[in-house]
Amino acid sequence: MPPMERPGGREPRARLRAGAVLWTALGALFVALGAAGVVLPLVPTTPFLLLAGTCFLRGSPRLHRKLHESRVFGPYLVQWEVEHTIPPRAKVKALFLVVVTFSISVAVVDRPVVRGVLVVLGSVLLLFLAGLRTAPPLEEREPAAGLAAGQRDSNGSSRGAGSVSQSTGASAVSSSSPRSRKT
Repeated sequence: MPPMERPGGREPRARLRAGAVLWTALGALFVALGAAGVVLPLVPTTPFLLLAGTCFLRGSPRLHRKLHESRVFGPYLVQWEVEHTIPPRAKVKALFLVVVTFSISVAVVDRPVVRGVLVVLGSVLLLFLAGLRTAPPLEEREPAAGLAAGQRDSNGSSRGAGSVSQSTGASAVSSSSPRSRKT
């Protein structure tokens, strides 16, 4: 049976390209918002970068790869995607920056209502950050017990420290790893 033609003669590829452009534009917007979050106390960085990564994955695999290869953000994004953990040093820095920036904001603001809102928002953010699981950075870990880097497991997949099983998406880090430790 011949393929059906679309009304107006539009090819499905044009739709796909338009979708890719939209996803890429959204990714660029989220990168810009994440970059603004580095210097603005009330704008979060990590959620915007995670959204940017998701958008780039759908719109531009090249930009997704570039974001993950970024010297500054890449290791954190990869670790979050692999195990939903952050390095302990990053957690301490984030907690410190939240305390400093919100304290300065509360000290500078004149209105009591705004001060109260800042205190509540800062407290919620501190509780959220305190609840995040931590693990050493992926690149600093030793290979999983019994599997040297580059060796194959029983499924035939290459797995070492911090790698991801393609079948389950589970991390290959050994169970004795501190990845589930909270700090």
